[in-house]
Amino acid sequence: MRSHRMFNRRLRCGFATVVALQFLAIMAAIVVAFATLIDLEVQKSNNFQAITVAQLSAESGLQLCTYALGGMDMSANPRGEELMSAVAAHLASELSGLVSEGSVAIYDGDIWVPEIHLSDRQSFRAQILLLSDVELRFVVVGCARAGDGTDGTTIERTVTMDFAISHNPAFDYGLFIKGPIIAGLAFQFLGTDDPDDASIYSAASGMAISVEDGHIDGDVDTVQSDAVVDIGATIGGDIHTEVPALEFPQIDGTVFEPFATNVVDAGTDTSSGTFRNIRIKAGTNPVFGNVNIEGVMYIEAPNYVQFANNVEVTGVIVTEDPGEGASLDTHKIEFKNGMTLFGVDSLPDMPEFDELRQMTGTAILAKGFARDYK
Repeated sequence: MRSHRMFNRRLRCGFATVVALQFLAIMAAIVVAFATLIDLEVQKSNNFQAITVAQLSAESGLQLCTYALGGMDMSANPRGEELMSAVAAHLASELSGLVSEGSVAIYDGDIWVPEIHLSDRQSFRAQILLLSDVELRFVVVGCARAGDGTDGTTIERTVTMDFAISHNPAFDYGLFIKGPIIAGLAFQFLGTDDPDDASIYSAASGMAISVEDGHIDGDVDTVQSDAVVDIGATIGGDIHTEVPALEFPQIDGTVFEPFATNVVDAGTDTSSGTFRNIRIKAGTNPVFGNVNIEGVMYIEAPNYVQFANNVEVTGVIVTEDPGEGASLDTHKIEFKNGMTLFGVDSLPDMPEFDELRQMTGTAILAKGFARDYK
């Protein structure tokens, strides 16, 4: 009987040991599985982080390239291979601090931007393809090293954006105005490189264009069916009536406002002299004599600004937006007895004009103001 009880006791102990060992094995398996799961989740997290960083790197590269092209001079109107050459040269100049000399170049017809590092673990590279004479495709590849970066695993993401050069026909005109164009004697409107550069356009009703005497190199175009054209000048081009209405460019004269630091008000003698970077206070209604205007002339609204004698302007005339419905009688610029106008690129080589000389383009931005040339 004692042997039987001892045997049962030993049997129970052996069974408990087996169960304990099985339980220990199960727990060990669970621990291993849990550790493996944690490792997988960490790896997934690292990969997801690398994917996100690669995507952001690609988007940052695209933004950097498009920003670098923002200041590109398109006045030469390049097309096709000339456009690619111009883009490559401009990008090479703008990215000179980030890439080695000569590394931004054209290979097999495409522009290649070499790898640019944003940090130790992220970078981007770019390729620019010519789709047509006026269309470009930017392909930017963002790269990020996954994990701790020691195994050499790299995640890449690509973003693509197409660009097309758009052209507003408004910029084909020398004078492009919503209101009437009134000019007096000896009105000379000449195209420097192309006679068409001296074409004029008015979207006004009634008396749209009136020129007493002189010469106009280009065409004379009106939009409204009741527009009246009274031309005493000779015309190098043709008179076109009821031409299709064109979209007027959005005018932002505020970029020039900070340059206008010298105030002209009712107490300022405007009979003669040279005026540089001036701001005409609202309601001044000045009459300028034989003067030279250099830099920016910023005109607050309302104002009736008159140039009584020949005036020479080298720079840009900008008006404050008076809002819709403003009276043209109190918002007006009038040139009498001739005017000579040069762009900002012709300004003197003086420090106060250094930044302004880079802002080439339209010379008169007069939204909501009437312009008379008499």
